[in-house]
Amino acid sequence: MAPVTRKQIRESLEKEARRMEPKAARFIGTLSSLLAFVDLATVMPSIGAGVEVLTINLIDAPGFPASQLRFALQHMPNVQNLRLRLPLPLPPGLLGGLRFPRLQHLYTNIPHACLVPFLTNHSTIATLHLAVCCRTKACPLENVHLPHLKELWCTAPCIWALPYQSIDRLTITVLDPNVRIQTILRGLSAPTSLKHLTIDVCPDEVDVLQEVSRVAPHVRSLALVEKELPRNTVRRSLDQSMWHAALLGMKPGDEAQELALVLQWGGACMPSEEVHPALNHITLFYGGDHPKSVATTLSFWDKKDGLWARSSTDELNPTLTEA
Repeated sequence: MAPVTRKQIRESLEKEARRMEPKAARFIGTLSSLLAFVDLATVMPSIGAGVEVLTINLIDAPGFPASQLRFALQHMPNVQNLRLRLPLPLPPGLLGGLRFPRLQHLYTNIPHACLVPFLTNHSTIATLHLAVCCRTKACPLENVHLPHLKELWCTAPCIWALPYQSIDRLTITVLDPNVRIQTILRGLSAPTSLKHLTIDVCPDEVDVLQEVSRVAPHVRSLALVEKELPRNTVRRSLDQSMWHAALLGMKPGDEAQELALVLQWGGACMPSEEVHPALNHITLFYGGDHPKSVATTLSFWDKKDGLWARSSTDELNPTLTEA
Protein backbone atom coordinates (compact mmCIF):
# COMPACT_ATOMS: atom_id res chain seq x y z
CA MET A 1 0.00 0.00 0.00
CA ALA A 2 1.35 3.38 -1.04
CA PRO A 3 2.06 5.80 1.82
CA VAL A 4 -0.39 8.67 2.35
CA THR A 5 1.11 12.01 1.35
CA ARG A 6 0.65 15.36 3.12
CA LYS A 7 -1.28 16.61 0.10
CA GLN A 8 -3.72 13.73 0.39
CA ILE A 9 -4.16 14.36 4.11
CA ARG A 10 -4.86 18.04 3.45
CA GLU A 11 -7.33 17.25 0.69
CA SER A 12 -9.11 14.82 3.01
CA LEU A 13 -9.33 17.44 5.76
CA GLU A 14 -10.61 20.06 3.34
CA LYS A 15 -13.29 17.68 2.11
CA GLU A 16 -14.33 16.91 5.70
CA ALA A 17 -14.40 20.61 6.62
CA ARG A 18 -16.64 21.41 3.65
CA ARG A 19 -19.08 18.69 4.70
CA MET A 20 -19.38 20.01 8.25
CA GLU A 21 -22.36 22.23 9.02
CA PRO A 22 -21.64 25.46 10.90
CA LYS A 23 -21.98 24.98 14.66
CA ALA A 24 -23.10 27.68 17.09
CA ALA A 25 -22.04 25.51 20.05
CA ARG A 26 -18.89 23.41 20.31
CA PHE A 27 -17.57 21.11 23.04
CA ILE A 28 -13.92 20.09 23.35
CA GLY A 29 -13.44 17.55 26.11
CA THR A 30 -10.44 15.46 25.05
CA LEU A 31 -7.04 15.97 23.49
CA SER A 32 -8.20 14.13 20.38
CA SER A 33 -11.17 16.48 19.91
CA LEU A 34 -8.88 19.47 20.41
CA LEU A 35 -6.38 18.23 17.83
CA ALA A 36 -9.18 17.34 15.41
CA PHE A 37 -10.49 20.90 15.55
CA VAL A 38 -6.98 22.30 15.08
CA ASP A 39 -6.50 20.13 11.98
CA LEU A 40 -9.77 21.33 10.47
CA ALA A 41 -9.14 24.98 11.34
CA THR A 42 -5.69 24.75 9.74
CA VAL A 43 -7.18 23.98 6.32
CA MET A 44 -10.33 26.07 6.78
CA PRO A 45 -9.72 28.92 9.28
CA SER A 46 -13.34 30.12 9.07
CA ILE A 47 -14.69 26.89 10.57
CA GLY A 48 -14.84 28.37 14.06
CA ALA A 49 -16.26 31.76 13.10
CA GLY A 50 -19.83 30.67 13.80
CA VAL A 51 -19.14 29.32 17.29
CA GLU A 52 -20.92 31.39 19.95
CA VAL A 53 -21.04 28.92 22.84
CA LEU A 54 -17.73 27.18 23.59
CA THR A 55 -17.05 24.61 26.30
CA ILE A 56 -13.49 23.35 26.79
CA ASN A 57 -12.99 20.83 29.58
CA LEU A 58 -9.48 19.39 29.65
CA ILE A 59 -9.35 18.97 33.42
CA ASP A 60 -8.36 15.31 32.96
CA ALA A 61 -5.67 16.06 30.38
CA PRO A 62 -2.59 17.32 32.24
CA GLY A 63 0.18 18.35 29.92
CA PHE A 64 -2.21 19.44 27.17
CA PRO A 65 -0.49 21.29 24.27
CA ALA A 66 -0.93 24.96 25.16
CA SER A 67 -0.04 26.16 21.65
CA GLN A 68 -2.79 24.00 20.15
CA LEU A 69 -5.35 25.29 22.63
CA ARG A 70 -4.40 28.89 21.87
CA PHE A 71 -4.70 28.17 18.16
CA ALA A 72 -8.20 26.76 18.70
CA LEU A 73 -9.30 29.76 20.79
CA GLN A 74 -7.93 32.20 18.24
CA HIS A 75 -10.05 30.58 15.54
CA MET A 76 -13.30 31.07 17.46
CA PRO A 77 -13.32 34.87 17.83
CA ASN A 78 -17.10 35.31 18.04
CA VAL A 79 -17.63 33.33 21.24
CA GLN A 80 -20.17 34.90 23.59
CA ASN A 81 -20.36 32.14 26.21
CA LEU A 82 -17.05 30.55 27.27
CA ARG A 83 -16.66 27.68 29.73
CA LEU A 84 -13.01 26.87 30.31
CA ARG A 85 -11.82 24.18 32.75
CA LEU A 86 -8.14 23.30 32.60
CA PRO A 87 -5.66 21.33 34.72
CA LEU A 88 -3.42 23.41 36.96
CA PRO A 89 -0.87 24.89 36.96
CA LEU A 90 -1.37 26.65 33.64
CA PRO A 91 1.35 27.20 31.08
CA PRO A 92 2.50 30.86 31.25
CA GLY A 93 0.89 33.25 28.80
CA LEU A 94 -1.90 30.86 27.82
CA LEU A 95 -4.55 33.60 27.59
CA GLY A 96 -2.24 36.42 26.59
CA GLY A 97 -3.42 38.44 23.60
CA LEU A 98 -6.69 36.52 23.13
CA ARG A 99 -9.66 38.69 22.15
CA PHE A 100 -13.37 37.84 22.12
CA PRO A 101 -15.13 41.14 21.33
CA ARG A 102 -18.60 39.68 21.98
CA LEU A 103 -17.82 37.73 25.16
CA GLN A 104 -20.57 38.06 27.78
CA HIS A 105 -20.39 34.94 29.95
CA LEU A 106 -17.25 33.36 31.42
CA TYR A 107 -17.11 30.23 33.60
CA THR A 108 -13.63 29.06 34.54
CA ASN A 109 -11.41 27.43 37.15
CA ILE A 110 -8.36 29.47 36.11
CA PRO A 111 -6.62 31.12 39.11
CA HIS A 112 -7.52 34.77 39.51
CA ALA A 113 -3.97 36.06 39.00
CA CYS A 114 -3.91 34.51 35.52
CA LEU A 115 -7.20 36.18 34.63
CA VAL A 116 -6.26 39.82 35.29
CA PRO A 117 -5.10 40.71 31.74
CA PHE A 118 -7.89 38.66 30.15
CA LEU A 119 -10.67 40.28 32.19
CA THR A 120 -9.16 43.73 31.67
CA ASN A 121 -9.49 43.22 27.91
CA HIS A 122 -13.05 41.89 28.15
CA SER A 123 -15.10 44.55 29.90
CA THR A 124 -18.22 43.26 28.06
CA ILE A 125 -18.55 40.34 30.50
CA ALA A 126 -21.96 40.20 32.20
CA THR A 127 -21.67 36.79 33.90
CA LEU A 128 -18.55 35.66 35.76
CA HIS A 129 -18.19 32.32 37.56
CA LEU A 130 -14.84 31.87 39.29
CA ALA A 131 -13.22 29.00 41.18
CA VAL A 132 -10.62 29.16 43.93
CA CYS A 133 -8.30 32.17 43.90
CA CYS A 134 -5.13 30.14 44.70
CA ARG A 135 -3.71 33.14 46.58
CA THR A 136 -3.26 33.43 50.33
CA LYS A 137 -3.18 37.24 50.37
CA ALA A 138 -5.28 39.88 48.63
CA CYS A 139 -7.16 38.79 45.49
CA PRO A 140 -5.38 40.14 42.37
CA LEU A 141 -8.69 41.06 40.69
CA GLU A 142 -9.12 44.10 42.93
CA ASN A 143 -8.62 46.67 40.18
CA VAL A 144 -10.43 44.88 37.34
CA HIS A 145 -13.24 47.01 35.90
CA LEU A 146 -16.31 45.15 34.61
CA PRO A 147 -19.03 47.78 34.12
CA HIS A 148 -21.54 45.34 32.58
CA LEU A 149 -21.24 42.61 35.24
CA LYS A 150 -24.67 41.39 36.43
CA GLU A 151 -24.00 37.89 37.80
CA LEU A 152 -21.04 36.88 39.97
CA TRP A 153 -20.07 33.54 41.51
CA CYS A 154 -16.91 33.48 43.61
CA THR A 155 -15.32 32.20 46.81
CA ALA A 156 -14.99 34.13 50.04
CA PRO A 157 -13.24 36.47 50.72
CA CYS A 158 -12.47 37.37 47.08
CA ILE A 159 -15.85 39.07 46.87
CA TRP A 160 -14.27 42.04 48.66
CA ALA A 161 -11.97 42.60 45.67
CA LEU A 162 -14.49 42.07 42.88
CA PRO A 163 -16.88 44.65 41.35
CA TYR A 164 -20.10 43.50 43.02
CA GLN A 165 -21.79 46.88 43.51
CA SER A 166 -24.00 46.73 40.38
CA ILE A 167 -24.72 43.01 40.12
CA ASP A 168 -28.14 41.38 40.06
CA ARG A 169 -27.15 37.84 41.12
CA LEU A 170 -24.45 36.90 43.65
CA THR A 171 -23.24 33.50 44.87
CA ILE A 172 -20.57 33.29 47.56
CA THR A 173 -19.08 29.90 48.41
CA VAL A 174 -17.10 29.32 51.60
CA LEU A 175 -14.39 26.66 51.30
CA ASP A 176 -12.35 27.49 54.40
CA PRO A 177 -14.05 25.95 57.48
CA ASN A 178 -12.61 28.74 59.62
CA VAL A 179 -14.28 31.49 57.56
CA ARG A 180 -17.79 32.64 58.47
CA ILE A 181 -20.10 34.23 55.93
CA GLN A 182 -21.14 36.81 58.52
CA THR A 183 -17.57 38.15 58.53
CA ILE A 184 -17.60 38.35 54.75
CA LEU A 185 -20.97 40.12 54.64
CA ARG A 186 -19.88 42.69 57.23
CA GLY A 187 -17.17 43.85 54.82
CA LEU A 188 -19.64 44.52 52.00
CA SER A 189 -21.63 47.60 51.20
CA ALA A 190 -25.27 47.12 50.23
CA PRO A 191 -25.68 46.87 46.42
CA THR A 192 -29.16 48.22 45.66
CA SER A 193 -29.38 46.18 42.44
CA LEU A 194 -28.90 42.77 44.13
CA LYS A 195 -32.04 40.65 43.68
CA HIS A 196 -30.74 37.04 43.96
CA LEU A 197 -28.35 35.91 46.69
CA THR A 198 -26.88 32.46 47.44
CA ILE A 199 -24.45 32.00 50.31
CA ASP A 200 -22.86 29.20 52.34
CA VAL A 201 -23.67 29.33 56.06
CA CYS A 202 -22.60 27.29 59.07
CA PRO A 203 -25.21 26.02 61.56
CA ASP A 204 -23.72 28.17 64.34
CA GLU A 205 -24.14 31.45 62.44
CA VAL A 206 -27.32 32.37 64.27
CA ASP A 207 -27.16 36.09 63.44
CA VAL A 208 -26.63 35.75 59.70
CA LEU A 209 -30.18 37.01 59.10
CA GLN A 210 -29.30 40.52 60.23
CA GLU A 211 -26.25 40.72 57.96
CA VAL A 212 -28.22 39.44 54.96
CA SER A 213 -30.93 42.03 55.58
CA ARG A 214 -28.33 44.79 55.67
CA VAL A 215 -26.31 43.79 52.62
CA ALA A 216 -29.26 42.70 50.47
CA PRO A 217 -32.19 45.00 51.34
CA HIS A 218 -33.85 44.51 47.95
CA VAL A 219 -33.32 40.76 47.55
CA ARG A 220 -36.10 38.81 45.84
CA SER A 221 -34.59 35.31 45.99
CA LEU A 222 -32.42 33.97 48.81
CA ALA A 223 -30.69 30.58 49.16
CA LEU A 224 -28.79 29.69 52.34
CA VAL A 225 -26.70 26.53 51.89
CA GLU A 226 -25.83 24.99 55.25
CA LYS A 227 -22.28 23.67 55.55
CA GLU A 228 -20.98 21.09 58.00
CA LEU A 229 -19.56 22.37 61.28
CA PRO A 230 -15.77 22.08 61.69
CA ARG A 231 -14.60 19.19 63.85
CA ASN A 232 -14.76 19.68 67.62
CA THR A 233 -17.23 22.54 67.18
CA VAL A 234 -20.40 22.39 69.25
CA ARG A 235 -23.63 23.45 67.61
CA ARG A 236 -24.95 26.50 69.45
CA SER A 237 -28.37 26.19 71.04
CA LEU A 238 -30.92 28.52 69.44
CA ASP A 239 -34.16 30.13 70.47
CA GLN A 240 -37.04 28.16 69.00
CA SER A 241 -38.40 31.30 67.35
CA MET A 242 -35.31 31.62 65.19
CA TRP A 243 -35.75 30.58 61.55
CA HIS A 244 -32.82 28.20 61.69
CA ALA A 245 -34.12 26.18 64.63
CA ALA A 246 -37.54 25.96 63.00
CA LEU A 247 -36.01 24.66 59.78
CA LEU A 248 -34.01 21.97 61.59
CA GLY A 249 -37.06 20.80 63.51
CA MET A 250 -39.52 20.57 60.62
CA LYS A 251 -40.60 17.44 58.84
CA PRO A 252 -40.73 17.55 55.03
CA GLY A 253 -44.19 18.24 53.69
CA ASP A 254 -45.75 19.86 56.80
CA GLU A 255 -47.28 22.92 55.17
CA ALA A 256 -48.37 24.59 58.41
CA GLN A 257 -44.88 24.41 59.90
CA GLU A 258 -43.35 25.60 56.64
CA LEU A 259 -45.69 28.61 56.59
CA ALA A 260 -44.67 29.52 60.14
CA LEU A 261 -41.03 29.50 59.05
CA VAL A 262 -41.69 31.46 55.87
CA LEU A 263 -43.56 34.14 57.83
CA GLN A 264 -40.61 34.47 60.21
CA TRP A 265 -38.44 35.51 57.26
CA GLY A 266 -40.85 37.28 54.93
CA GLY A 267 -43.94 38.01 56.99
CA ALA A 268 -45.18 39.45 60.25
CA CYS A 269 -43.89 36.95 62.81
CA MET A 270 -40.54 38.66 63.35
CA PRO A 271 -39.72 42.14 64.69
CA SER A 272 -40.33 44.72 61.99
CA GLU A 273 -36.66 45.58 61.60
CA GLU A 274 -35.89 41.96 60.61
CA VAL A 275 -38.74 41.37 58.17
CA HIS A 276 -37.77 41.30 54.50
CA PRO A 277 -40.68 43.08 52.74
CA ALA A 278 -39.15 42.80 49.25
CA LEU A 279 -38.85 39.00 49.39
CA ASN A 280 -41.27 37.24 47.03
CA HIS A 281 -39.85 33.70 46.67
CA ILE A 282 -38.47 31.23 49.25
CA THR A 283 -37.18 27.69 48.62
CA LEU A 284 -36.83 25.28 51.56
CA PHE A 285 -34.26 22.48 51.26
CA TYR A 286 -34.64 19.26 53.28
CA GLY A 287 -31.92 16.67 53.83
CA GLY A 288 -32.40 12.92 54.20
CA ASP A 289 -31.93 10.84 57.33
CA HIS A 290 -28.43 9.76 56.33
CA PRO A 291 -25.82 12.32 57.56
CA LYS A 292 -24.13 12.33 54.15
CA SER A 293 -27.25 12.55 52.02
CA VAL A 294 -27.99 15.58 49.88
CA ALA A 295 -31.26 17.50 49.87
CA THR A 296 -34.17 15.18 49.11
CA THR A 297 -37.07 17.65 49.09
CA LEU A 298 -37.46 21.16 47.73
CA SER A 299 -40.47 23.21 48.81
CA PHE A 300 -41.28 26.39 46.87
CA TRP A 301 -43.17 29.33 48.38
CA ASP A 302 -44.35 32.50 46.60
CA LYS A 303 -45.89 35.73 47.85
CA LYS A 304 -48.78 37.22 45.88
CA ASP A 305 -50.85 40.21 46.97
CA GLY A 306 -49.11 40.11 50.34
CA LEU A 307 -49.99 36.47 51.09
CA TRP A 308 -47.61 33.51 51.14
CA ALA A 309 -48.59 30.18 49.59
CA ARG A 310 -46.68 27.00 48.76
CA SER A 311 -46.58 26.66 44.98
CA SER A 312 -45.00 23.21 44.65
CA THR A 313 -42.65 20.58 46.07
CA ASP A 314 -40.04 18.47 44.29
CA GLU A 315 -38.67 15.12 45.43
CA LEU A 316 -35.00 14.38 44.70
CA ASN A 317 -33.08 11.11 44.95
CA PRO A 318 -30.54 11.31 47.78
CA THR A 319 -26.93 10.64 46.91
CA LEU A 320 -24.79 9.00 49.57
CA THR A 321 -21.06 9.44 49.79
CA GLU A 322 -19.03 6.72 51.41
CA ALA A 323 -16.59 7.82 54.06
